[in-house]
Amino acid sequence: AVGHVLLSQRNDLRKRFATISGLDETICCQWIVLFLGLHDIGKFSESFQNLRPDLREKLQGKKSGNTYYSVRHDSLGNLLWIESLWHSFEAATSASVPDFRNAAEYWQELFQYIANAFTGHHGEPPRRNGLNDLQLRLSAFFSTEEVTCASQYMHDLQVVLNKEIGIIPQLPSPINIYDSNSIPIASWLMAGFAVLCDWIGSNSQWFQFCESVIPLDEYWRNHAIPQAEHAIREAGINAASPEATASPFTNLFPDITEPTPLQRHVIECPIADSPQLFILEDVTGSGKTEAALFLAKRLMAHGLGNGIFMALPTMATSNAMYDRVAKVYRKFFSDDSSPSLVLAHGARHLSDTFMRSIADSSHAQKQYGTDEDTASAQCASWLSDNRKKALLADAGVGTLDQALLAILPSRFQSLRLFGLAGHILIVDEVHAYDPYMNKLLQTLLSFHAALGGSAILLSATLPNH
Repeated sequence: AVGHVLLSQRNDLRKRFATISGLDETICCQWIVLFLGLHDIGKFSESFQNLRPDLREKLQGKKSGNTYYSVRHDSLGNLLWIESLWHSFEAATSASVPDFRNAAEYWQELFQYIANAFTGHHGEPPRRNGLNDLQLRLSAFFSTEEVTCASQYMHDLQVVLNKEIGIIPQLPSPINIYDSNSIPIASWLMAGFAVLCDWIGSNSQWFQFCESVIPLDEYWRNHAIPQAEHAIREAGINAASPEATASPFTNLFPDITEPTPLQRHVIECPIADSPQLFILEDVTGSGKTEAALFLAKRLMAHGLGNGIFMALPTMATSNAMYDRVAKVYRKFFSDDSSPSLVLAHGARHLSDTFMRSIADSSHAQKQYGTDEDTASAQCASWLSDNRKKALLADAGVGTLDQALLAILPSRFQSLRLFGLAGHILIVDEVHAYDPYMNKLLQTLLSFHAALGGSAILLSATLPNH
């Protein structure tokens, strides 16, 4: 439900998923929401149910068995999809889309990328092997009854989604999608989206348990969707939308009456419709920061991003830049928005300015107009309680390593990658990094561009090589 609401509210997110995956927007949204509904399907296994034998006996009337929970439910869900649910999905889809079965081999491989992304929502890919590196077998973890129940749940969920989102139209050729490698690329974005939806949907304060036995469509309509809308507001996600038109440079920086040559260039340079990479090189004092911020604002107004993240070499420079960005970041967004500005580095709790900005979204400060230069920074408390969420904020300033973690083999890197994909990435002092960091930065820029993101690099002294 969280994913459905987010996709319904965010036209840019729907378009990004559809463009990258090569799928029709309706198809893409339905399959994403379907797999969000299946992301915890491994919890149908007896080994997981036995973690709460009291609830198992109450709900199913069964005593606890001796099954040991040796494989996590995310990997069990992936196993269930591979060995059972895919075949049920193929049969159901083929009944409504006759051409599906003719290319089932291609679709199966493409859907495996999607299944891996959504079942890997605990920060790492699902495992195919268990203890002693032995391949997992479905019969070792699921009874026939549990497989049947999981399959019935998937069928019921598809019925609900067909009513909510619409019947899948004509499918494109899976061979073209397979050859373009678009689904593997989109799976990185899907993995981050799955983590975000799981973290919001798993918050028991926003989603209370429901003991009443009610039809799935009634639960979806009367409980899940309203709770998801409330949770998203409380989390501070989708709290801001970019300003629709690019305002003059002096609106953003009224103290600058005469722009420098570099600033004049970013005011006048053309903006393409595809992801952009700008490199701004000029002497110290030429106003590169102001030029980059205004250029980012133009890119956002052009539909190439819905936020910014400014990366710097050190915590000290990040703290100083945070204070500068706090004065102007609200002007990047519409007047009715409530954007969050986050400081992202390991010692941000020592910044009094940032700690004062953290507010529960239900007690958010009164909206400020774009002419209010002294409006203080604000950050939703849910976004600020973990650095892994930092790149989800509407605007952010932090050390470069916080962005580089999006392409390193670290847990929940996909969440960082997803948050960054919708932002304009600004990297200051780009000349200050060693060859190792430069290589990581190149990889980050490649991923960012592949997921539809734009970037701006700043330096006063770029090397010749």
